[in-house]
Amino acid sequence: SVHHQGIKQLGEGLEVMAYSDDCLVEAFRDPSEDFVWGIQWHPEWMGENEEQAKIYNEFLAHIK
Repeated sequence: SVHHQGIKQLGEGLEVMAYSDDCLVEAFRDPSEDFVWGIQWHPEWMGENEEQAKIYNEFLAHIK
């Protein structure tokens, strides 16, 4: 991970969505809600990466 902070323990009911190569939680979600994600991410580094574009597009689809 390139992040200097990390999650030690997720809150109750939250689920891990992704880990970094060094086993830090990089993303989580609340499955009881329509769209609650927590992601350690640098969208400014996204470039033409299709996987990262999916995250961005999902966010745009849920904002009002």
